Amino acid sequence: MKVKYPAVSLHDMWILLLSTIRYSMGRHTYISGLSVELVVRYNNYLTKQQLNQIADEIEKEIKLHEAMGCTLGADIDHKSWKDCLIIIRDLYLSRND
Repeated sequence: MKVKYPAVSLHDMWILLLSTIRYSMGRHTYISGLSVELVVRYNNYLTKQQLNQIADEIEKEIKLHEAMGCTLGADIDHKSWKDCLIIIRDLYLSRND
């Protein structure tokens, strides 16, 4: 059986992805890991500037939480966000657009 997917504009996808990331930062649930996966999965549909914005927002939250002596979500979430930041920065640097 073939799975049907709804048509989503790139602008709508960007808003959904950015909203998901913002919502999930600091949560203690599966959503943090899912957000990281979504960024990696759909990075080819994002502009270089959008990747940079995501990375900047993640980095800001990581630094803020570390300065307060806590983690961004649970320990595993904090590690996921740090890993995501590295991945996004690498994707950003590899892009030619």
